[in-house]
Formats: sequence, structure tokens, C-alpha cells
Amino acid sequence: GLDYDEDDGRSRDTRGLAVRFDCPHPALHAALEELAATVDATVGAFRQEAASQPLLRGLPDRVTTGQLRALSGRYAEPLERFRLAEDEIRPLLMGTQLYGDRMLAVRELYQNALDACRIRDMRRQYGASTPWPGRI
Repeated sequence: GLDYDEDDGRSRDTRGLAVRFDCPHPALHAALEELAATVDATVGAFRQEAASQPLLRGLPDRVTTGQLRALSGRYAEPLERFRLAEDEIRPLLMGTQLYGDRMLAVRELYQNALDACRIRDMRRQYGASTPWPGRI
């Protein structure tokens, strides 16, 4: 649910919209947090226009997930986040750690692409010569 929070801890003159939900899964929790952050940024961008536009006057000052909780302790809060160490993953993706030489990595990528094209062509040829009845 959504609750208007007349006193969001900043001042009595602000209204915040808080997402109140007992969430069953951490992926949904993370998605709701991300969505609320996007909405909060959008509301913040419209905040200056809200004074002059009658249709925007009802917008909350903030949108938060302060009341978003894990359902019956199904997962730990705060959420664990997965991030790649960009400075460490780049050399791995460039192939220097796996192949030693970048040209070997490029050759491997080329060979994988060529193999994928050959498999696709074989599947097309097989599908054209063997009609599938559509039943399992």
C-alpha cells in the first residue's frame, strides 16, 4: 500500500508518499526500491512546477520505501547487492588473463561466432527437411 506521511522527519510542511508493503522476495524488494527512487527523482523534478500548475499540486514531496519490509523474515535486510569490480572484470573480459594475448581472445570470439552461425544454419536445414507436427 501507499501511505501519505505528513511528517516525514524533515519538517511539518512536507508530505511524503511511503511504500508500505510486506515483500515476499528480495528481487521484488529491490525492484520496488529502484522504482520508488525513480519516482522520487521524477517528483523532485516536478516540485518547482507544482506551485504554478494546479494538476501537480497534489504530488508528494518525496517517495520512499521506508515501510517496505521482508515478509515474515524471509530474507535479510538490508538487501545484499551484487556489483562487479569494474577494474578487475575489464582485463578478464579483454582476454589477457585467460589467453595471455589479446589476439587469441579475438580469435576465440571469432571462432565462437562462426560456430554459432554454423549451428543456426544446421538447425534451419534440419527444420526445412523435417516438418515438425506441432505436438509434444
